[in-house]
Amino acid sequence: MLSVLLMLVLGVAGEAKPPQADSPSSESAAVSGVIQHLIAADNSRDLKTVLTFYTDDVVFLPPTGEIVVGKAAIRQRYQRMFQDFQPHLSCAISEVAISGRLAFVRGTNKGHLDPISGGPATAVNDNFVVILSFQDSAWRVSRLIWVKRVGSR
Repeated sequence: MLSVLLMLVLGVAGEAKPPQADSPSSESAAVSGVIQHLIAADNSRDLKTVLTFYTDDVVFLPPTGEIVVGKAAIRQRYQRMFQDFQPHLSCAISEVAISGRLAFVRGTNKGHLDPISGGPATAVNDNFVVILSFQDSAWRVSRLIWVKRVGSR
């Protein structure tokens, strides 16, 4: 059921073979690792590395309501953030599920964004859901949805 739901959400079809792993826990660790490495690249302000973690047709659904579609749009968003802020983020993963070439991760991001030009930091305290697809021999973020945690500013 999860596989069918994820396929409908992502619009994936065809006879894709799932990635092979030594064990389900190793594949779960690989999926979790994508999120952890993405946060590390955010904190390093490494745009080139950040973009390797996304599919070309990635979609962001941020709390502001605007939908951001495609890697080019994501690149622009990151360029603005890295120009203006130094991220200091951490991530806690609460759930990972994998079905074939699709996976989802649920968790929280916390930390702050320090303005490059000085001034007060912007707090980050979000819940997220990430849908990943296995493309070009790697797990990549296909959809990212996040909301501010209740009680955060």
